Amino acid sequence: MFGLKLHDPFTSDQNAIKLMPWELQLMDMLSLHKDQLRFTIALVASVLVGMGFQLFRSPTLRHLYSYASGLALLYYVWGACVLHAFIPAALTYAAMLAAPRSCGALAWLINFPYLLYMHIASPNHYDAAAGALDFTGCMMVLVLKLISVAHCYQDFRVRKKEDMNDFQQAHALHALPGMLPFASFVFGGGNLLAGPYVEYTEYDDWVNHKGVFDPRAKKRAPSGVVPGITAFAKAFLYMGCYLYMMPRFNVGVLFSPWYQALPFAHKNLVQFIAGVTSQFKYCFAWTLAEASATFSGLNFWGWDDKSGKARWGRCSNIHFFLLLATDSARLVPLHWNIITGVFLRRYVYERLTPKGKRPGFPQLLATQMTSALWHGLSGGQALFFASTALSIQLSGVIYNIEQGYLPKALAASPPWFLLKLAWNQYNINYLVLAFHILDASKSLQAWGSTGYWAHWFMLAGCVLGALLPKRKPKSKDAKGKDAKPDAAAPAHTKAE
Repeated sequence: MFGLKLHDPFTSDQNAIKLMPWELQLMDMLSLHKDQLRFTIALVASVLVGMGFQLFRSPTLRHLYSYASGLALLYYVWGACVLHAFIPAALTYAAMLAAPRSCGALAWLINFPYLLYMHIASPNHYDAAAGALDFTGCMMVLVLKLISVAHCYQDFRVRKKEDMNDFQQAHALHALPGMLPFASFVFGGGNLLAGPYVEYTEYDDWVNHKGVFDPRAKKRAPSGVVPGITAFAKAFLYMGCYLYMMPRFNVGVLFSPWYQALPFAHKNLVQFIAGVTSQFKYCFAWTLAEASATFSGLNFWGWDDKSGKARWGRCSNIHFFLLLATDSARLVPLHWNIITGVFLRRYVYERLTPKGKRPGFPQLLATQMTSALWHGLSGGQALFFASTALSIQLSGVIYNIEQGYLPKALAASPPWFLLKLAWNQYNINYLVLAFHILDASKSLQAWGSTGYWAHWFMLAGCVLGALLPKRKPKSKDAKGKDAKPDAAAPAHTKAE
């Protein structure tokens, strides 16, 4: 990356758990790299670990079980690489201990540079094309955990209650966690494998049976068996789709002679299918992680005030079918990589906005580029996140046009919705190609195969939005589901 060569002292080859005969047989049968096989096994095992939490009532035992099981799962896959997790975790804890009034800022200075180092150093030791996996994915989840817990600890010490929003008040950390609870939070029963991050206060409530997890509550938390099995089955549905589609419509097909010979309309269709195909592996990992959290009970939100039904989803990171029904780029974070979107909103977007002012495009662009650096340092990823800022800005323009210029009947009509749906779905999967291709020049080549028309459309729409005079909505109740055009990421479902 950028021609930099950094040494990573820890590799997955430094592992006392050697490959076993049955693993070699599975690798040959499924044509998987050992990292891919062990990662998949660890994810499935994390579901069993989630079930195991039900065996322990003592908070101390739950912490020990969470720490030990999480560390074991990580070591099984990555061996000595797991030592990377201890370094920023120890430094962040030290910052919270020594500088509680500035530990949030220090956590950024500790964790983000370390993650960037990992993004640069790790690929020098791993052949991603062959299926090798480096430890940076786990570090990405860890960074969110450490920055969030440090900020919440700092907030309680430097912010007055009236200066904190509802989310900050709900998650402000009154006391420094003990070393065992902190280590338990860091490794979280395998939570670093695929995320998502959780707030420390929520994790602490769950371990200690407080709040909605209190067995003495008027209405006790329900069993997670049925929703857990449902999530487990959905995960393997996504894996089946991925295994079927990947050989046929991976991003490599965009550089084949067959693709180059296709008519313009067919190229757009193939781009769309390749984008959808690339999503299935994330759906598998995130939904399996959700199954683990559901069996453990951590995924429980509470009870719905209106229906009285149990609400699950604290650790839901993907709503795939709802994503396919979104007609606005601003709604995408509500259904894709949801919890990361929460972090970006709460710890970047909102904190960059001056008090008393509305956030604008600078805050949006800064948030998107923070996300880009968090995901990696490849040119393709930078192109993707810069382009998504344009896409989100355009969705705000479309909303303003609907409210101020279009006849109400047209703006609410099914044909208009379908037109927006078709554009949003194509654009999502067109842009995401760069994220998976990684190389900037090849990403531009893929986009250029259809003349960059989607980029030109977004740019023209944003320019039009800047030139159009502002108009008030045609009626006082003219509020749609996209009525907050300044929202760069979704609100936390429960802590609003």
